[in-house]
Amino acid sequence: MREKILESALRLYTSKPPQSISMEEIAKNAGVSKGTIFYYFKNKNNLESELLSYSIEKYFSWIYGEPRDCKTLEKIVRKALKIAKDNPRLTMFWYYVFEKEIFSGNTQFARQLYDEMLEFLTLLLEDMGIDKPEQTAIILMAMLDGISIYSLFIPELDVDEIGNLILEFVKGRCKR
Repeated sequence: MREKILESALRLYTSKPPQSISMEEIAKNAGVSKGTIFYYFKNKNNLESELLSYSIEKYFSWIYGEPRDCKTLEKIVRKALKIAKDNPRLTMFWYYVFEKEIFSGNTQFARQLYDEMLEFLTLLLEDMGIDKPEQTAIILMAMLDGISIYSLFIPELDVDEIGNLILEFVKGRCKR
């Protein structure tokens, strides 16, 4: 039932502006009562945070089974940019949740996601022989986030070419 609610909410949050979504609409779309939603989620903010985690896992959980090498790095970069290009409303939703956290002053959830991705990318870059892997991982994450944001208001942005440049930058730091 929880996954059914999350899938329903994901469809809604990627079909129109996130701030316009109501719990009633999510319940109706999922075919459940509002009480059922509150059984699984404390409130709307909790549902949105859980939905962000769910959607990231849905699109990126495969990385944990991959070898830590250049091909995996390339797949990560390509997948992140493909999401930005093909599903801009998902990118908007992710930034909507992060923005709410920033303005609330409680960034614990965002920090946890950041730390998890930083740890994974640092290990990946370390295994690739990249000089200064943690700093490079931070730069890589910033580049991908920035391109995702820019692609929201510059639709003609060639994210594939930018992906090539990002990979050149990272691989150029490789010691081996």
